[in-house]
Amino acid sequence: MANPAMKTAIPSCARIATPFLLSTSAIRLSRTGNCNAVSSLSSIFRCVRRQINDAMGHDSGDEILIETARRLKYITQEGDTLAHIGSDEFVLLRANDSVDADHMAHIAQLTADEIMLILEQPFYLKRDSVRITASVGITIFPPGNEEASSILAQADTAVASAKQAGRYTTRFFKSEMEQTTKSWLRIHNRMLDALAHDAFTLVYQPKVEPNGILIGIEALLRWEDEELGIVSPDDFIPIAEQSGLILQINDYVLTHALIQMKTWSNTGVLQAIDRIAINISPSQFNNNNFVTYILEHISRAGIEPNTIELEITERTLVSDTDEVRNKLLALRERGIRFSIDVFGTGYSSLAYLQQLPLDRLKIHRNFIANIDKINDQQRIVEAIILLAKGLALNVIAEGVETPDEVSYLLEAGCHEFQGYHFHRPMDPDAITKLLNEKLTGLTSPIAM
Repeated sequence: MANPAMKTAIPSCARIATPFLLSTSAIRLSRTGNCNAVSSLSSIFRCVRRQINDAMGHDSGDEILIETARRLKYITQEGDTLAHIGSDEFVLLRANDSVDADHMAHIAQLTADEIMLILEQPFYLKRDSVRITASVGITIFPPGNEEASSILAQADTAVASAKQAGRYTTRFFKSEMEQTTKSWLRIHNRMLDALAHDAFTLVYQPKVEPNGILIGIEALLRWEDEELGIVSPDDFIPIAEQSGLILQINDYVLTHALIQMKTWSNTGVLQAIDRIAINISPSQFNNNNFVTYILEHISRAGIEPNTIELEITERTLVSDTDEVRNKLLALRERGIRFSIDVFGTGYSSLAYLQQLPLDRLKIHRNFIANIDKINDQQRIVEAIILLAKGLALNVIAEGVETPDEVSYLLEAGCHEFQGYHFHRPMDPDAITKLLNEKLTGLTSPIAM
């Protein structure tokens, strides 16, 4: 790939220290003679470009990068320094004659707003229009008091805080951000390394009938890092979603789950179950090329589509109704089935769900824990089961850990289960053994 600085025609990372020195020197010699402030705006587009690369290819990603640089150069003023410091990162240095920190902060916020405005506009790539997401971090500093690396680190900290807050967000650097952001950045950077070195793994958790008979499997992502140890998905998945790494992680899960399915298919044990479930993130589903992306992966793996169930979150459905329905229908026509994961935590309406070609609702584990003792949870679960029956959908409860929970759910009308009471997530070899046992009739019923 060509040097990114050649693509954007602005300074690159290797030259970023020089603009800091030049800017601070210019300020010291300013006409007021005061020690003025400089704001550094660091805008990160890493998540955006990766999404475009995955969906449309690297050439399209490069076009977005070049157009981003062009738009940023358009808003620069005399005395500004704009630098491209990473694959999808830019820094804008803006000097100001004011010694009033509040005034400088106001100027910096106006600049950030201007950046957001120009980047919110669609990017046109051949026949497609694409919108990107951006986060802006601001640090205000007096010249000569900080090393360039320290100032950039502050801007990066502010950017990470902005990314945690959501797309198109601006944050000013505050010292109290550092601890939270350091943890966020550490996990984020270790995820980058895990993706580069294939350090994630997949395990598979069985789905069963009340008597423990195996009916399906869900592919689950696990990560044990050499520095961080075992990292819970509850800790790293939100950071992956905020940073845009979720698309690469989703691609890893889909690719490796299908490879494993092909292995089981070749050995004849896949026929022991009805389906294997693979989780799909909202970012992945909302991609314009989602249908093509899924079908191409399935075709390359040589897997029958009717053995696959895609689990999508309720949050995924809260978007354009027609677009969601059309994507589901296109894949349903090929035999792929759909389950709503973490159901009960979103805002789906009955009328909306009726329009979608769904097969199954999964009751979130938060509603299952101690359900035999908590009345409020019982009412929620009973309502979900009633809704599923009204829509002619199967319903499965996840996180089932005790016999009492199983008994209550059975009485309420739920007949599919997933949880530690039956099976913990397993490696592929252990699942292969379960599949063989079912085929040979050796599966033992699990006591209620």
